[in-house]
Amino acid sequence: MAKDEETPLQVQHTEPISMRAVKIRYSGYITTVFFLALFFRWNSDATYIFRIFPAMNNRCDGETFCLGTTFTYRISFALFTFFVLHALVGAKWVRKCLGHGAYSAIITGGWIFKTIALVLLSGVTLFIPFDFFTGYAYLALGLSVLFLIIQTIVLLSFVYEWNEKWMPADGHANEDDAGFFTRAAVCSAFVLLSIGIVLSALGYHWFIRSSCDSSEYSLHMFFLTFNVVFAVLSLVLAGALEGGSVLVSTFAFAYCALMTYSAIMSGSKDDSCNVMYTDPKDINFNTILSIALALAVIVRSSVSAGTSKEAFSVAGGDEEEEFNFTYYFLCFALGGMPSFFFVG
Repeated sequence: MAKDEETPLQVQHTEPISMRAVKIRYSGYITTVFFLALFFRWNSDATYIFRIFPAMNNRCDGETFCLGTTFTYRISFALFTFFVLHALVGAKWVRKCLGHGAYSAIITGGWIFKTIALVLLSGVTLFIPFDFFTGYAYLALGLSVLFLIIQTIVLLSFVYEWNEKWMPADGHANEDDAGFFTRAAVCSAFVLLSIGIVLSALGYHWFIRSSCDSSEYSLHMFFLTFNVVFAVLSLVLAGALEGGSVLVSTFAFAYCALMTYSAIMSGSKDDSCNVMYTDPKDINFNTILSIALALAVIVRSSVSAGTSKEAFSVAGGDEEEEFNFTYYFLCFALGGMPSFFFVG
């Protein structure tokens, strides 16, 4: 073997290692921190404890909504740092320095120490000056956009795999299976198309108002109409081109319609243009539903995007899976930012 060729990492344990269990534990960190931020963001009584920290209270002057919001950014930064440090440990030169045994122990074990480290990181952020998080907010905004692009690519990859399993290019060996999966694909495409149509119709009804300011009216009209035109063109091309997929096209339409609807609903603060607008200090069913969807998509996308054919192999019993943890951790570091922005 050449000197510069790296041997895949083999992680051996007395009990089989489940990659699903490892990924679920890391997903548990982002989920727990998210709900902790959500609790302090909308529980005004709980935020009084933050008044004792000058770095948080100097700008908020005891205002509970401000304290809850700044805590959201601080705990988001702690989680971001936590996963970036993990990503650095996964870098090739660090793996060579640590050795395969130490590296595998750090990545797949030490959960108590990792939890303590995350708690300490969160505590340290309470003492960081307020101005630092003003700059971090802009950084996080840019990285959130990057993650949303990654998320879109991952979801499209998922639906292509879904379509290939149900409608393989070489067909099903069993005619009964072919009939069943064809009906399932058609029904799924119909449901996704219906979701896209309903969300688009609601968007036109709730966000295109005669009393709306001309610039915001035009912006809403552009994005809603663009999605509809995109859906029509993609469906036409799916039927006309060889290898086209109606299931993929309808999924893309439903996803884009949902993202557009959510963006306008949460981003437009003019109630004459957005009848769904609510005060950021209030919490309602729409807020809860949007947050739940955002968290589910982020965790699913992060776990999916972390899978890669580059690099290390985890073997336990009969299980062996190639997995790039550096990419996985970076996706988690980016993945929390859109949800924390929604909460904050």
